Amino acid sequence: MIGTQSMSWYWHRLRAMDGSEIAGRIVEKGRELGGRRSRDQLSGFRLGPVSFETGRLMPDPKQASELLRSNLRAKATAIREGRWMLFGWKEVKMSDPPRWDWDAVHDRTAPMDEPSASVDHRQLRGGADPRCVWEINRWSEPVILAQNAWLNGEVEDARRAQRWLRDWLEKNPIGEGINWTSCLEVALRLINFTWVDQLLRVSDDAQVRAEQEALALKIVPEHTWWVWRHRSFGSSANNHLLGELTGLILAARRWPSLIGIACSAEKAWQQMQEQILIQFASDGGNREQALHYHLFAWEMAWQAQRVMGGGRPEFGAVINRAAVFFAVMAQADEPWDFGDSDDAEVTPLTGDRRRSVAEWQGWIRHSPVGESLAFWLGHPPKVEIPDLQEWHVFPESGHAVKQAGPWRARFDASPLGFGKMAAHGHLDALHVSLWIGGKAVLIDPGTGAYYSDANLRARLAGWEAHNGPVPETGRHGPERMGPFLWVRHHEAPRLRLEGDAAVACLACDGPFVKREVRLSEERGVEILDRVCNSLRHNVTWILAPDWKIAPFGDGRFRLIHEDGTRLMLEFDGLDAVKVECLDVEVSPHFLEVRASRAIRLCFTREVRTRVQTAL
Repeated sequence: MIGTQSMSWYWHRLRAMDGSEIAGRIVEKGRELGGRRSRDQLSGFRLGPVSFETGRLMPDPKQASELLRSNLRAKATAIREGRWMLFGWKEVKMSDPPRWDWDAVHDRTAPMDEPSASVDHRQLRGGADPRCVWEINRWSEPVILAQNAWLNGEVEDARRAQRWLRDWLEKNPIGEGINWTSCLEVALRLINFTWVDQLLRVSDDAQVRAEQEALALKIVPEHTWWVWRHRSFGSSANNHLLGELTGLILAARRWPSLIGIACSAEKAWQQMQEQILIQFASDGGNREQALHYHLFAWEMAWQAQRVMGGGRPEFGAVINRAAVFFAVMAQADEPWDFGDSDDAEVTPLTGDRRRSVAEWQGWIRHSPVGESLAFWLGHPPKVEIPDLQEWHVFPESGHAVKQAGPWRARFDASPLGFGKMAAHGHLDALHVSLWIGGKAVLIDPGTGAYYSDANLRARLAGWEAHNGPVPETGRHGPERMGPFLWVRHHEAPRLRLEGDAAVACLACDGPFVKREVRLSEERGVEILDRVCNSLRHNVTWILAPDWKIAPFGDGRFRLIHEDGTRLMLEFDGLDAVKVECLDVEVSPHFLEVRASRAIRLCFTREVRTRVQTAL
């Protein structure tokens, strides 16, 4: 029997669909029932030869620096020794061959021996988190081993990668278990297998070449057929669809014969360009309102464009503006991204995943920091990075950013998220993030988890975890109805510049609130909050974990960083009701939870907050 909460989720999920999507879901269910019969077309399919036109994308190994080679060698060594780095921060001990059903973060397993259509990845038996299982099944590690075999001549790494892929096939037959429940995950494997194939098919070792041919004959048709058949549509067509189309583009471009069971690369490329123009705003921001997913989706678009050799002018313009958006909105050190972030990567092309934001920014800015990406992807887009000495506004996306000496402020006045589901949005309207000298001060608290800790995720995505003014009694909306479903979205705040201030206004389930943000090298940040009536509001300033709070009397607090940096946070205004210090949880990376401190102010009508260097 479906519980009350589940029934409510189904009802609101249904309301997010239009008539054509509902009809499509019914057809999809019918296809699932006849899935085994329809797979018969795979038995008669023969994968044709590789189009060696894609070989033009291979970098020149002579251009690889010794630092790049040594970094790659070290990563491959760690993988061989079973030291895998998940989500860019969590080191786990992995067996040889890997455990493809293992949630290594929580030490749980997921089902592998039942039809994927009957596996509810939202509530796995035993409490495993599907995202943790999928992390080790995206085949990033085989790509790294193949890169090392190709660039550093470690042929045993090629054999190990192929042995693991063979083991995966034996333990994950098509349509069985957790690793076939998400079409995006199938597409990511397809993307990464095209990289493995490109690197190992040119091996000097005849055995490696023969085994690669055999693996391709099995992996490519099954994965391509599955992605084409199960690709996302309707209200689910967000970054998942972009990933699925990217997998189809890369595979069909390399194996043109796949048109017999899926579509041509040209058809998928046309759909990809259309989706990019839908999912990215004209100013370059991603409409999902999650900065890490911005990069995730952008890399998919760049990989697709790279193999297709161009695109529509409007597509190229948006992609270039999206690169600028990421280059100026992301923070290289201590990122604390807005919106959902599961620290995902498409293909392991950075030198150090722990520094992936800095490397992507460096590549876009033509900096040596992006050396690894420049080697594997070639030249970045030709863009001009704006000067941030004045506020730079992305009006459609609803963001503003400014740099003043060592200070950097990011102001969020965005819609909740993309489409009726707003799947990856957070309740962060009017939130301000602040850094000094690259050190985070006022932070977005992160994501925490998707499925393994629903309460933590709800807290970190909520109004009270962000520092925009919120009625003391709270807000009743928007409301999360499931892991990736919001209902009753708030209207987008109005963002504008007034003199030296970035100003945003929000009306959402309560009185009208207005926030003005000023930033200067001499005075730090000054934030003025106004409420249109006398209802009490809270502002909660969450600090990065490396700061301590020392009350300084009369609404003033000294902030002391572990490196000795001292700042002063103070409130100005006659309408402050109370101030308190809180212990809070924050999440700098997916599934990493740390303790931190926060200062909560309750006020009526108007209050001014300042953060500046302590004298």
